[in-house]
Amino acid sequence: MIIQALDKYYRLLKEDEASDIPSPGFSIAKVDFALLISLDGDLVDILPLKEEKVVRNRTRIFSRELIVPEQVKRTKGIFPYFLCDKSQYVLGLDDKGGDKRTKNAHKAFVDLHNEVLTLAEGRIAKAVLNFLENWSIEDYNQNELIKDNLDELLAASNLVFIVKDAGGKYKYAHENEEIKKLWYRYQQQDQDDISMQCLVTGLEDNIARVHPSIKGVKDAQTSGAAIVSFNNPAYLSYNKDQSYNAPISKTVSFTYTTVLNKMLASNSQKISIGDTTTVFWAESPSDLYVDIASMLLGVSGKEKKVDTQTESIIQSVMINIASGRTINLNEIHQKLDPNVKFHILGLAPNAGRISIRYYYADKFGAFVESLRLHKEDISLLDSYGEMKDIPIWKVLDEIVSKKSRDKTPNPLISGAFMRAVLTGGMYPVSLLTAILSRIKVEVDDKDNHVERINYNRAALIKAYIKRKSRITNNNKYQEVLTMSLNNDSNEVAYLLGRLFAALEKTQLDVSQGLNTTIKDRYFTSAATNPGKIFPLLLKLSQHHLNKSDYKFSSEKRIEDLLGRLNGFPSYLNLEDQGIFMLGYYHQKSAFYVRKEKES
Repeated sequence: MIIQALDKYYRLLKEDEASDIPSPGFSIAKVDFALLISLDGDLVDILPLKEEKVVRNRTRIFSRELIVPEQVKRTKGIFPYFLCDKSQYVLGLDDKGGDKRTKNAHKAFVDLHNEVLTLAEGRIAKAVLNFLENWSIEDYNQNELIKDNLDELLAASNLVFIVKDAGGKYKYAHENEEIKKLWYRYQQQDQDDISMQCLVTGLEDNIARVHPSIKGVKDAQTSGAAIVSFNNPAYLSYNKDQSYNAPISKTVSFTYTTVLNKMLASNSQKISIGDTTTVFWAESPSDLYVDIASMLLGVSGKEKKVDTQTESIIQSVMINIASGRTINLNEIHQKLDPNVKFHILGLAPNAGRISIRYYYADKFGAFVESLRLHKEDISLLDSYGEMKDIPIWKVLDEIVSKKSRDKTPNPLISGAFMRAVLTGGMYPVSLLTAILSRIKVEVDDKDNHVERINYNRAALIKAYIKRKSRITNNNKYQEVLTMSLNNDSNEVAYLLGRLFAALEKTQLDVSQGLNTTIKDRYFTSAATNPGKIFPLLLKLSQHHLNKSDYKFSSEKRIEDLLGRLNGFPSYLNLEDQGIFMLGYYHQKSAFYVRKEKES
């Protein structure tokens, strides 16, 4: 189903003339340098191809991505690529002074090109053959161009050839029409093909023995990994080894990996959430759906600029989401079809392979409505009365210790959370447990920007309980699941959280700049066993009230909250602990809002 959807997306993009998706026999590769050669095959210059891109407001240098002759995954041994390869293959360069394996690799590269281009008549193809015939790997250290760029060439991703044609224009050799035809003819000469029924198309076709590598998945092998792969007898059936165990045609194996690699190489069509790299696409040639999804999912570092009309449409969608209104895409713009099918695929590294963490396919309108619902559930006002947007990828940062070297959140929690966001289902209880645990064990540390109950954590607690209350049709907490403080609520856990905030403020009014407050010493116990801790806190507050310049207002606030409580419960369950912390955050934020207004 997933491979079938990716194959369909490739074919849809291929029909679009503006698309730069590679054709069969070609793939996208990272290239660092181009060898400029003359028609006689002499090395004229070495041209750097790396380019600058702005990612998250930082300028970084990346290898240029070009469509080159297909590069299948190297498993072992020597395996040259056509017209685009590493310097060890193209030039026979190494840092060992003539390594035997490097010599064999260069020889294999030369032999491949002699075989593919043997019938070539054009000047571009002959220029490449002349270069390979003239080039001596024994004498490369005498070439000034090589000597000046040796370290960079050894570390380079790939090299390609540029030739000056008869018209005086510089062109990539791999883009020459004659060479492309010869390369395609060469690929069709494989006599070892096995013909079977393709699982995706249902047609009899030549089956791919090894699928092309998928690159760009976070923490997976940089050289690429596979979704479909078998290399152990325990995983095989009917003695079918390699990928024959899951027969997919060469054509489909090319289309699905090519379009997946294209999305993974784009900063506007993927997002990293925990250990999962997520890509998304719509079954439409229009980029509008992806642009809207990028904004909703909080994708940063978009590579392309959208036109004024697209920007206006996206803004209209965001305004509707911010206001909590159900979105009618047809009313926003006639270009938007809510029935267009939309796909989201989560990929995670798994040893030498890639595993599917989650897959979502539904109407684009349903996707937008799920995101709107999530943003409504998680919305909250901060101490300045403002609502912040919390990107999905940032949510999971709150369950990871700020002092931990490994900042990757629990993959089970991140996967379950993402599924809930996409489907409108229940957030995982493990998310609430993890947030409460972090609040309980951490201590406020301004120097290291650590705050036990920050905006994001309070918003997540509210979101979890609000969504569960709605799905289970339980209105117990409805009156406190608000954007800001609800002064009229008599919910016990909420009142206890507010009371703790009031007692803390009373202490801080007397002693500013304390290294340790009641929050540091008693917050966790108060949220879990209020019956044991609050009598002690009230006794301590009398000492603070006697010294306070705000005794009257503080005493009145505390008495009002105590008057609504009928004693202190001995224990609060998990959700009540969350409500306690939400009440604390609401009350503390309200203090600062009033302070701002007074000033």
